[in-house]
Amino acid sequence: MFQDYEFTDLGNKEALVKEIQKLEEKIEETLGEKVNLIAYSEKKLDSDS
Repeated sequence: MFQDYEFTDLGNKEALVKEIQKLEEKIEETLGEKVNLIAYSEKKLDSDS
């Protein structure tokens, strides 16, 4: 599965990162345990293959 996906670059998307952090906090309050959400994107096919 993971070979088909790569980490999503959210480096310049501070608003999205803050939204993810808010959701992590909400999940933690609900479940009572720390949760980290990770953004993956489907790898684009390389046309040189």
